[in-house]
Amino acid sequence: MPLDRLKASGFTAFDEIELLLDPGVNVLIGPNGSGKTHLMKLLYSVLRSLDAADAPSQVPALLEEKLAAVFRPDGNSVSRLVRRVQGKGRSSVELELDQRRFRFTLHQTSSGPVREVTRTRVPSLASVFLPSREVLSLFEGFMALYQARQLSIDETYADAVAALDLPPLRGPRPGALGDVARDLETAIRARVRRDGPRFYLRESSGAKIEAHLVAEGHRKIASVLQLISNGSLRDRAVLFWDEPEANLHPLLAETVVDAIVKLAGAGVQIILATHDYLVASRISLRAAQELSTSARFFALVPTKDKGAKVVSGARIEDLDENLLLEAIRRHTTFQRSRALAAMQP
Repeated sequence: MPLDRLKASGFTAFDEIELLLDPGVNVLIGPNGSGKTHLMKLLYSVLRSLDAADAPSQVPALLEEKLAAVFRPDGNSVSRLVRRVQGKGRSSVELELDQRRFRFTLHQTSSGPVREVTRTRVPSLASVFLPSREVLSLFEGFMALYQARQLSIDETYADAVAALDLPPLRGPRPGALGDVARDLETAIRARVRRDGPRFYLRESSGAKIEAHLVAEGHRKIASVLQLISNGSLRDRAVLFWDEPEANLHPLLAETVVDAIVKLAGAGVQIILATHDYLVASRISLRAAQELSTSARFFALVPTKDKGAKVVSGARIEDLDENLLLEAIRRHTTFQRSRALAAMQP
């Protein structure tokens, strides 16, 4: 499978962490600041660097450049990504992908901070990162502005815009990915089309509406449709999606979850972060029902030393320390107390 395992020490919020990844859907949950997005950005940076390298000798420089562009540390110094703990001046990262191992260390130094990089060639995997803020409405003119100006926007946005910019493949997408695309078109009752510098949603009635004028939830789905049509999302690709439910109506979030499960069934490995219990629970239930899809859940739990640890399980209910379930329990307790108070004379 594409990504098998991540092991890291001394990286940003993590003292020691290991994720055994599922080939289907991987769900990261945890409080703000626990490191969910950092883990996705780390994995994404490595995959993009490996994919861009023509030879193993190019990887260290490409990896340093990508980490700086994706994390945006002060002065573009990736040495700042090393966890600031007394007595430790380095972090190590190890990935297994397609049963091949890739490793590097990161040092608190401004000169050559990326070191000990695996020198043998490892498989390169196509990857897409969808930030929590959709980018379809930002598409027109974004790349020209990003390349010409100093913007406080990390490179995942520019990469997502570049992925959307690819022209569609010839003919409709066959098989499972084609089924996902048709389901999404039915959900938003429109097809996504590019006309000059803008994207539009063309409804079944023939009406053509500018993408930035439709609801954000529909723009998110339209982005996935475009990425399927141009081949960015394909078998053995990896999709990173930060809070896919952000700004979505709960019923539309169900459609997005169903698409995520179907994408995984079509061979796309998915790693996402969510704060929504209904999203996580629906993924858990759907993955248990689908023979072609599996899932794994990871709860990032803050520790006393201001770091984070991870607990995991095959279902959302398997997590012993689960912030989403705890929020549901607290709300139920509060609701019960309000009901009892209303019954008092």
